[in-house]
Parts: sequence; C-alpha cells; structure tokens
Amino acid sequence: GKGGKSRERTKRRKKRERVRGESGREMKREKEKSRRKRNEKGMENRKKKRRRKRKRKKKKKKRKKKKKKKKKKKKKKKKKKEKKKKKKKRRKKRGKGEKRDVGEGERKEGKSGRW
Repeated sequence: GKGGKSRERTKRRKKRERVRGESGREMKREKEKSRRKRNEKGMENRKKKRRRKRKRKKKKKKRKKKKKKKKKKKKKKKKKKEKKKKKKKRRKKRGKGEKRDVGEGERKEGKSGRW
C-alpha cells in the first residue's frame, strides 16, 4: 500500500536531482525549506485538531451528569482474643500385665506387643 508509493516518489525525486546536477549545498537548502513548510502545516493541523477535541469534550461534559461517590466507612479492626492452650491428654501407658495381642503380620519392627 503506502510504503510502495512513497518509495516511488523518492526514486522520482532523486532522478530529478541527478538530471539537474545541483550542488549539494543548494539541495540541502531546498530540503530544509520543504521540511520547515511541512512542520508548519503539521503544527496548524495539530492546533485545529486540539481545538476540535476541546469543543467535543465540552459538549460531552454538558450531556453527562457526574455521580457523587459514596465515602466508604473504614472498618475497625477487632483485637484478637488470645486462646488458652489446651493441655494435651496423655494416653495412659498400659500396665505390665496388659499387653495387646498383635498378630504376626501386623507387628512392626522394633515394637513389642505394647503399642
């Protein structure tokens, strides 16, 4: 699309410059002039655009009504109550006479009949 066209234009310009056989300084001066002109035009357009945007913004403001924001209430942090530590109930060890009957298959290494 656009890329090709601009390339063609530059090609044509370079050809023209070659035909004229202008000195480098003169060419530079011309380029500078055209660049300045382009910049000025761009600035004008930018100003126009800005003006247009400003107008549009004003219209929008008239149309739209602003809603009031509700303020959020800050929640108070509750202090944590310290919990009382429960005492662990220790399981009573069985007396010497009360050995549990452990089957041969279930017995683990290093453990006697008492669990």
